[in-house]
Amino acid sequence: MKVFAQLWQQLEMYDRDHDLYTPLSQSFNWENLKILDFGGSRGNLLRSSKGKIFPTNYTSVDVDIEAMEIGKKDYPEADWIHLDLYSPAYNPAGIAKIELPKKYDIVFAYSVFTHTSFEYFIETMNTLKTYLTQNGKIYISMISQENKKVLNHFKNKRISKYGSCDDLIKNNNDSYFYLVDNKVEEEVPFVCENLLVLYNEKFLSKYGKIHKLRMGHVILELTI
Repeated sequence: MKVFAQLWQQLEMYDRDHDLYTPLSQSFNWENLKILDFGGSRGNLLRSSKGKIFPTNYTSVDVDIEAMEIGKKDYPEADWIHLDLYSPAYNPAGIAKIELPKKYDIVFAYSVFTHTSFEYFIETMNTLKTYLTQNGKIYISMISQENKKVLNHFKNKRISKYGSCDDLIKNNNDSYFYLVDNKVEEEVPFVCENLLVLYNEKFLSKYGKIHKLRMGHVILELTI
């Protein structure tokens, strides 16, 4: 399936310079570290680093074989791992488990868990933590609820495809919450059809440190 490549193309509409690495490098120094790009498609993070990340330090894991073949052709020195992982939205027939050949200093995922269930997100994080080095960290990018362009894009896309989308309502701090039985549930993320999940920062801060990026995303930092 071409889902992650397609998702990347959609999100590029809202990223001013189509560059993942530069805004990340302003907050994190990832040079000379072993990096796992979970859902890395054709090597998006490596590609946008323009040589700052060495291909020999980079591993991409994805369900999209075609995208990974493009990455492998461009960066043969990097590691490319196709896993037929289960994804309720993108690969419901997937049966593989996360099994990796080594440990990493950094595990990075760009907007992958905006499109999975919360339970799958937590389960996957617990698994990926077992592949961290002693001082390793996980950085998860999620769409910021402050990015109204991206939020409305995905909401309208699901209304167009499915005919409806759970209502979004705001609190006094201009944050979005999930509406359940016409009541605001502040302790759960907003969920829409086809698993569009928009986490508010209050909710995410229970699981790790929050970093805000100018590209309309937040980064959740987790350690072992």
